[in-house]
Amino acid sequence: MAASSIPTVDFSPFLKEGDADGKEKVREEVSKACLEYGFFQLVNHGVPLDLMNGALELSKTFMECPIEEKLKSSPTSTLLPAGYGGMESFFGKNEWLMMFQPGSSCNVFPSNLPELRKTLEECFYKFQKVALIVESIINEHLKLPIDFLKQYNNDRSMDAMITWHYPPSSKAEFGQDDHQDSNCNTFVLQDEVGGLEVEKDEAWIPLTLIKGGLVVNIGVIIQVLSNKELMGALHRVLRSEGRSRYSIAFFHNMVADKWIEPLPQLTKDIGKSNKEFLQARMQKERNPPSRGKGLITINHYALPIKIWTMNKVRCIQMAISSIPTVDFSSFLKEDGDEEGKQRMIEEVGKACLEYGFFQLVNHGVQLDLMNRTIELSKNVYGVPNKREAQMQSNVGNFPCWLWQDGQSTLEESFDRFLKLGAIIEGIVNDCLGLPIDFFKQYNNDPINGCHAWHYPPVPGTELNLGRERHQDTNCITLLLQDEVGGLEVEKDGTWIPISPMKGALVVNIGVVIHVLSNKKLMAARHRVLRHEVRNRCSVAFFYNIGGDKWIEPLPQFTEETGEAPMYRGFFFKEFLQARLQKEREPPSRREDVTTIDHYEIHP
Repeated sequence: MAASSIPTVDFSPFLKEGDADGKEKVREEVSKACLEYGFFQLVNHGVPLDLMNGALELSKTFMECPIEEKLKSSPTSTLLPAGYGGMESFFGKNEWLMMFQPGSSCNVFPSNLPELRKTLEECFYKFQKVALIVESIINEHLKLPIDFLKQYNNDRSMDAMITWHYPPSSKAEFGQDDHQDSNCNTFVLQDEVGGLEVEKDEAWIPLTLIKGGLVVNIGVIIQVLSNKELMGALHRVLRSEGRSRYSIAFFHNMVADKWIEPLPQLTKDIGKSNKEFLQARMQKERNPPSRGKGLITINHYALPIKIWTMNKVRCIQMAISSIPTVDFSSFLKEDGDEEGKQRMIEEVGKACLEYGFFQLVNHGVQLDLMNRTIELSKNVYGVPNKREAQMQSNVGNFPCWLWQDGQSTLEESFDRFLKLGAIIEGIVNDCLGLPIDFFKQYNNDPINGCHAWHYPPVPGTELNLGRERHQDTNCITLLLQDEVGGLEVEKDGTWIPISPMKGALVVNIGVVIHVLSNKKLMAARHRVLRHEVRNRCSVAFFYNIGGDKWIEPLPQFTEETGEAPMYRGFFFKEFLQARLQKEREPPSRREDVTTIDHYEIHP
């Protein structure tokens, strides 16, 4: 085979009745291609050309929409993040629309393109049908019992399809770095732009477009099950210097709770097992190491290492690595949309109960203003000895300094965040079943603050905290973060990375709401990890309460319910000043840091 091509397989015998000789020839060609390359191109596969062209064109139409419109299709599920997104480690270099099995409650499609959903769902079923036949061919190649893989992998709920867009680049650069797919088999429909390359014998082979063809490759699940009889080849995507690239990838996958190890039919050395490949690999994709050898790949699980893993579709973030996303657009419409508002109130309530955190999209703060604010926070750190830039509405006895350049941008952001914080306060009020405007009247003299944060990189450090584990001391925090990432929230003893989402704000409950609700809503502990090679910048708005307020569990959650108060009362000002003093002069012992636990009533 020429060094500039991969094998092409004519699949038509499998679409006919009979033709045993033709089918045997296909099996031999697929086997040879999988052994030599781990890749091949499939033609005459039964997926109509007009359907594939229509899917690519409609996907292009969606990706050309304004970012605010695309964000309306952001994931709404914490289990399977179907919808609009992208790979954090390649922020701005690729974006996708992800879907799972048609009919799944996790799927999110753009409401302004109903034909896109219909077309993608039809493609999904067609690709899935081809994938099952290819799975059976692999089953025969490995000399497994008839339908062994079909029965072993009999749950299709994790099959996924992703529409990819790689924007043009001013120079040659990656849209995806070299990697292996972490599923069973992948089927890719690519446009005429090209850019997909597979590695063989340390050379990169471009996968030239064949009109109507599908690119098929082996994933690491088959590689492990076959004990390296079939290999998941490394491949990558190069962005074009002048054109956008569009493709659709179908991932024939396996459910997450499957035990993955070489099959006993193929080895006597049982126990090449894997663990938590998902979390480790996605963590490295969010915070890519400066050295390639720091990446988590399937090689991490080769003997003698014995670990246990959950399988994943590549680039799919499971529940352990996501927090809920809430679409705020219903509260910005002039025509009411009471049903949408009620749905959003329920989503916020659930997120606050389960996580204390959520991401907010379509919130009305313009993307341009958010970008200008982040850029300003990056530029200001040229000023010596200014680790934190801070702007407050009521300064009082608290430290405050302002820089003049860009003050109008800060004030505009502050005003937008303030209005948004007031709406969220009203939603939290409703979630807790309090009288209308109770919090608005209770919190009528706030001390609101806006902080611009900078976390310098720390080369060569495995774990370096930019901020230690803590709870926010205010009512509600709204955070705008750049693409670097590093923010993590603690849930059930596990740290969940909060991946940057373009145009989104991270919202979390502070200890004031935590205490007033008598722990009905939780102020989750969170931290910030510094990156190995990149600066992290963020802007946090703290929706706060007046310093003279007495804070204790409200009677609606104690006296009226018969529940004992979980905290003794305190003046907010005293708590805040004690906390700030400890931050300026940190004690040598962690237990001496002033936290809300200081006021907790123990039975």
